[in-house]
Amino acid sequence: MSNLVMYLRLSLEDDLNADESNSITNQRRIIRDYISAHEDLRSMTVTEKCDDGYSGTNMNRPGMQELLGMVKEQRVDCIIVKDMSRFARNYLETGKYIEQIFPFMGIRFIAINDNYDSKDYVGGIGEIDVQFKALLYDFYSKDLSQKVSTAVMARKDNGMFIGICAPFGYVKSKSHPGELLVDEEVAAVVRRIYTLRVGGTSIASIVRTLNEEGIDTPAAYHRRKGTYKNMYIKGDAPLWTDYKVNSILNNEMYIGTFVYGKSRVKEIGSRRKKMLPSNEWKRIPNHHEAIVSKEVYEQVQAMKGTVPEAFTPIGKRASVYTGRVVCNCCGRNMIYHMDRLGKRFFNCEVNYRKNNNCVHRVLVTDLDAIIKGELSKQISGLAKLKLLMEKEKEQHNERIRGAKQRLAMAEDTHRRLELELRTAYESYAKGVTDRETYLMQKQSYEAMIDGIREKIEAQKEAVFTLENQMPSENSGIQFLEGKSEIAEITDELLDVLLDKVVVYADKTIEVKWKFSNRND
Repeated sequence: MSNLVMYLRLSLEDDLNADESNSITNQRRIIRDYISAHEDLRSMTVTEKCDDGYSGTNMNRPGMQELLGMVKEQRVDCIIVKDMSRFARNYLETGKYIEQIFPFMGIRFIAINDNYDSKDYVGGIGEIDVQFKALLYDFYSKDLSQKVSTAVMARKDNGMFIGICAPFGYVKSKSHPGELLVDEEVAAVVRRIYTLRVGGTSIASIVRTLNEEGIDTPAAYHRRKGTYKNMYIKGDAPLWTDYKVNSILNNEMYIGTFVYGKSRVKEIGSRRKKMLPSNEWKRIPNHHEAIVSKEVYEQVQAMKGTVPEAFTPIGKRASVYTGRVVCNCCGRNMIYHMDRLGKRFFNCEVNYRKNNNCVHRVLVTDLDAIIKGELSKQISGLAKLKLLMEKEKEQHNERIRGAKQRLAMAEDTHRRLELELRTAYESYAKGVTDRETYLMQKQSYEAMIDGIREKIEAQKEAVFTLENQMPSENSGIQFLEGKSEIAEITDELLDVLLDKVVVYADKTIEVKWKFSNRND
């Protein structure tokens, strides 16, 4: 049985405009009525995919990603939307899927209010009309982006909280949209964090206590309560970190002040934002019930930097190795620190937070020595490495040529079979062959055509994969070429050469390069 997917989408701008015609309920009704009115659709198995509160300017939406996953697995025969803008508002994205991907996959696409059904248009005026409408939607989205930003800010200026999730310790009111209420289940955690800090407990100790007691982090709590089902959580369960604790201790929302306007988009229609200094943020005092008193909050702010720590985490990019050193025990990135003596090192996040058996730490000076030593080995064997690389590249190009030849042969076979099918029909139309003979020939040719189409698709995928797997180590070789030694470890050097550094429990350090260690 054929599979039909009805796709529904409602964005923030639709909600702000209070447009009932675009509501999820109305979209669902329109599509179901359309299916009921068409006999060829009624027999299909219907699946619904929905994105509520997501913009159509990009395809990174949970429901859309599920739909595209079904398309990739060839589990979709027909897609129906209320109109083209529900599918996407980006002209290039819309054109790519409707004109290239869906026809190639044999998927019928229907946009009801645009009077578009792909089975009725193959290279005709309908496709031109679709392109024009997609382009209009693209322009409309960019114009709408500014209007939505203005409308959102106006709502915030009126004291409405419209974030996806309420701050940890609060919950959004169901009866009064935009109002924040205290969530007593976790407000106690917030109060405890403030109490511990005011009592002189270090950030590191607070973090360790919360993790040892298994207290939910904000992300874990929202996920468990289902308040943000699409929240991505890395690993088995997120851990409390100094950053998370500090974000609570520095959040004015907990004294009842509504804080917003912390960033500004760099350009209309863009998702890139510029963070603003705190003195430019907007604030509405006494906006909601406070969880901690203003006196306690100010006391915590006054304590910044006054409580000595055994060691202090440093800024995210304070070391060229940040984000590149991994603990083999837990698979997490290790954190950059400096102790009271100025010694710099990386510590396992899990060990630091939970006191378990993960790697304790590795000194930055040790990393420097190992990286320089390994690079010296690579430089000394560079000539041999270049020969091996050229040989590998030629072998890879040969594989690409072979895949392209097989694709060309399959496409040629497909053309010949299509010609044979047309010839069989012409013979039947001229009365040379009878109907029964033609139908047998037609069935045979169509079966062969279906088979060769599968081979063509497989070969196209093979060519695409091989071309995107082209050995990329040349940049590393070019970087090292002409160098006799490495005097300094820089960001540029590591970006080009280093994949990651893996630290094992016995303090063994493994360096993984972006090019193979063929000299080992």
